[in-house]
Amino acid sequence: MHPLTRPPTPQSEHSWWSDRNPVGPTISIHAVAKPLMRLMYHEQVRSFIKKNRGMALSKEVVETSCSYLAFKYISPATKTLLLKELDTRVKSEKEASVVHLTLESVNTRAIYWAPWDSPTARHHGPWKSAPRIVSLLSDEDIEVRESALHAVARISGTQEGAQAVDDTKIWEYFPEHLDSSNYEIRRCMCSILGNLSDFLVGMLDSSTKNKRTGIEARRYAICALSKISSWSEGARAAQKSLQYAPELLDSFDTETRRWTCETLGHMMFHRVVSAIQLGGDVCTKVVSLVSDDDKNVRDGAVLALSRISCSPDGVNAIAHPTILKTLTEYLNSPNPGIRQFTCNILGDLAVCQSACFAKLDFRPCVCITRLLRDGDIDARRSAVYALSKMTYWREVAQAVNARVMKRAPDLLDSSDTETQKFTCEILGNLAVRTSTSPLSVELCARVVSLMSNDDKGIRERAMYAIAKISHSPQGAAVVRGTRIWEHLAIEIRFLDSLQSRIWRFTCSILGNLASQESACLALLGPKSYTRIVSLLRDHDLQVKRYAIYAVSKMSYWSDAAQATADTKALECIQDLLSSSDAETRRYTCEMIGNLTFHGSLQPSSELSATVVSLLSDNDSDVRKSALYTLGKITDSTHGADAVRDTNIREYFTELLDTPHPRVRRLTCKVLGNLVARDIISPGLSLRFLECEPYECEGITWLLDDPDIEVRRCAIYSLSRLCSRPQGAQVAIDAGALQYVPDLLSSFNDETRRWTCEMLGHLAIHNHRDVQFCAQLVVLLSDKDRNVRQAAIWALSKMSRSVDGAQAVGDTTFFDYVPGLLVDNRALTCETLDNNLVT
Repeated sequence: MHPLTRPPTPQSEHSWWSDRNPVGPTISIHAVAKPLMRLMYHEQVRSFIKKNRGMALSKEVVETSCSYLAFKYISPATKTLLLKELDTRVKSEKEASVVHLTLESVNTRAIYWAPWDSPTARHHGPWKSAPRIVSLLSDEDIEVRESALHAVARISGTQEGAQAVDDTKIWEYFPEHLDSSNYEIRRCMCSILGNLSDFLVGMLDSSTKNKRTGIEARRYAICALSKISSWSEGARAAQKSLQYAPELLDSFDTETRRWTCETLGHMMFHRVVSAIQLGGDVCTKVVSLVSDDDKNVRDGAVLALSRISCSPDGVNAIAHPTILKTLTEYLNSPNPGIRQFTCNILGDLAVCQSACFAKLDFRPCVCITRLLRDGDIDARRSAVYALSKMTYWREVAQAVNARVMKRAPDLLDSSDTETQKFTCEILGNLAVRTSTSPLSVELCARVVSLMSNDDKGIRERAMYAIAKISHSPQGAAVVRGTRIWEHLAIEIRFLDSLQSRIWRFTCSILGNLASQESACLALLGPKSYTRIVSLLRDHDLQVKRYAIYAVSKMSYWSDAAQATADTKALECIQDLLSSSDAETRRYTCEMIGNLTFHGSLQPSSELSATVVSLLSDNDSDVRKSALYTLGKITDSTHGADAVRDTNIREYFTELLDTPHPRVRRLTCKVLGNLVARDIISPGLSLRFLECEPYECEGITWLLDDPDIEVRRCAIYSLSRLCSRPQGAQVAIDAGALQYVPDLLSSFNDETRRWTCEMLGHLAIHNHRDVQFCAQLVVLLSDKDRNVRQAAIWALSKMSRSVDGAQAVGDTTFFDYVPGLLVDNRALTCETLDNNLVT
């Protein structure tokens, strides 16, 4: 029968109205009365509170309030309102005592809302009600349980309250409430456990024999400590348990081992203990539990070890040879999870502890390479991650290079993005730290294709790899054999301005390739190059550094140099030269030198002075680049005039005495250019021809330099210097002639040429040393035409004196006359005429 269908009833004159009407509302009036009563009582309580708010909290007011609390038709909201009002109005211990005693006499569950939030009331013995409140933790109403937990948390906040709560059956409620799905219940329970931490730690002491120190009690205690240590305050409270860690880790109870590991992990995470405090014994025990038979214990050990390895002290502790040997054995574990975790730990160690692997002859690194073909994708990914960190160290890179290169194609084709990403990083590391031949074109093309991958991490690592591979000439040649220029143009065109890392790698690749590719501008495209040049104003210092690197390399070619000058790049040169970044200053100087060489820039006196000031830069590479630029600037008349007006002469003595061959070489070239400028501009005041003896000695010593290029530049400077009487005398006084025999027999063509010219200049100024005539005559058959011309020029000057003409006549000079009349008729005839006159 339908619940709302009434059975037929007899006719009655008393029920005529109800019998004649259809079945309708059937709700009892009592069902409406109860909610109405709750609402009316609520309004009555509000009026009561409002009426008594300005009065003192008397016993009568408290008793009246409690009468509402004891009435069963009062709603929870009304009781809450009353109790909160009482809590707010408690101002002294006397008032708290009245409220507390009255509430204890009330037979109601509302006691869980007792006003113990008040600072004064909290000190008035609420622990007397602790057993009753703790018993409410088993109540069916979740609000009751939650509020009871709040009350217990407040009570246990004092020493007496914590003791009172500890004496109850609170421990029975830990497992259920710690695993509750209700966040507020878990939070309150952790707060209680934090307050009771001293009692929990006491339960871990197996030396104390009582009913609360058995295996089960210790299990509950360390479980509770692991829960509260997940937040920072709880971790500090659990710190006292550290002294029992070695014993607990050796426990036969799997749960005890598990929770101990988790507690250690949480304390390390919140940095309340250090690896030094843990000690090597604890770390070794944790490592041994990674292979425990129980999965939960293994997970706990993995958590603890991963947290330990996050700190420098922890890394040092784990890097102990004994622990490393154990970890190396785990690489052969049949459990893929253990292999995966072990690779992650070893990878973390490799970041700052390369020496630890050397103690084991890099066996862990070689063992990890075997996992590159692991059947488990997670273990394989972790192996690649570990090697990506290990190969930053040269010794490791050389040890694993062959094995990694064998597996690289398969790893790059992996469906796992992390594997692809870390493989690219490995290839980049190997390119820098091994001396083997670069990648094959096919493998390099695969890496280049990943530069357009949708995953940003893969794109970054692929560009990192290509940047490192292309850094060497051999690697750059391989990269140029791929579709790299197409990818670079696309990358530059669509790259977000905020992706600074990719911009850095892009500019690095571009600079590496441009130094060996004359058509770099055409391949890249003018628009893309203009965007690269615009990065010279970027706010990111590293982006700016790599951008100027790319521009400096591309400006080595005339079309790119002109394109650079056509942009607004020249406007920011002074800012770049004054940058705080040494690399930026270095490559800016290089760019200025290249632009000057191609005639795209005529440096002003101010710019020249700025470059000269960099000769005193703290960075040696900046000084070298500044000298390179000055060498290019002084090649032209305008540039030499701009430089000679600076204080550059102050730097020559120190630069000529530097241990860096390139600096000595460039210094000689700049000095030679400036001396030559004095020669061809006699109207100018002589500044560089009037060398002091000590300055000339600095150049003369370089004629015996072990670097052949330094010797070439030094003789070039002296040959220019000897073109004037003052310079010739200073060169002779400095002992330059003693190096002439070796210089005339040098393998360098220009060295022989400039030596001949120096001898010719000395002869003009009446400093003829006829002993060199025989060597000069031999050079008349030199393979280099410029050397032959310099030699006949020097002989023509030497033969002007009687001794010189006699010395030339005593050689085989006349055997070369037929050929010389073809090459240089005038000088040959002059030499012959001098000999005939004699």
